[in-house]
Order: sequence, then structure tokens, then C-alpha cells
Amino acid sequence: MLQEAHQLAALGRDVVVGIIDDHGRKDIQGLVPGLETIGHRQGDLPGGPDPVWDVDAVVSRHPDIVVVDDIAHSNSPGSRVAHRWQDIELLL
Repeated sequence: MLQEAHQLAALGRDVVVGIIDDHGRKDIQGLVPGLETIGHRQGDLPGGPDPVWDVDAVVSRHPDIVVVDDIAHSNSPGSRVAHRWQDIELLL
């Protein structure tokens, strides 16, 4: 997914990274540099830190392509919607 994002960006497409759950994996982290990322913060879930992305910032930025990982993810309590797939529906 991230390799394809780099390829599309190289072809002139407007690509941003919305959220990537790298789970500390260096191989995934190494694929993000060079791509524009939309700011995110750490939320809290009972199992530990939860990456929270700024969907409103993505909407206002209006890129051609948004990279979103782990669409089955449940959002942190207090988020606008309960699940990441619902965030994606907002983008679409």
C-alpha cells in the first residue's frame, strides 16, 4: 500500500497518508518518509495507545488519494464515529 502510494506520488498524484498503524515495525515506518502525512495524535484505548487521525484535516486538504490502514479498527472513546471504516465513509 505504501509502496504504491510512493509510485502514485511519483506520477504526480496528490497522495497523503491519513493513518498507518505500524505497530512499531521498522519496515513499515521506513516506507512513510517522502509521503505527506496528515497530523495525528495518540488516543487511549484499554489495550494501550491508539493512533487517532484528523479526518477533518484530510477533508479540508482534499487530496486525490488517502492511505488509510486497518479499516476494521475501533476508534478511541469520544471520537466522532465508532470505527475507522466510518471515517472513510466521511471521506468518500
